[in-house]
Amino acid sequence: MCKLVLIFPDFKELKRKIMFYLYIPIGLTALFLVYVLYLAFSKQLKTKFRTAVLPGLFFVGIWGAIYFFMLR
Repeated sequence: MCKLVLIFPDFKELKRKIMFYLYIPIGLTALFLVYVLYLAFSKQLKTKFRTAVLPGLFFVGIWGAIYFFMLR
């Protein structure tokens, strides 16, 4: 606790930083969904499904599981 007070004397700043780190995955997931929609509308979804969409979904799933177990 003492080290935490020395690093972040203002706990509002600490809370703001933690909340910012929680918004990063939400933004990146939204960006991924926009990319998938772009692929779907440009008719490239079938050709890039295995190289872009499946690894992206796997990454988002693992990321969601980590955040779920970390925040529960």
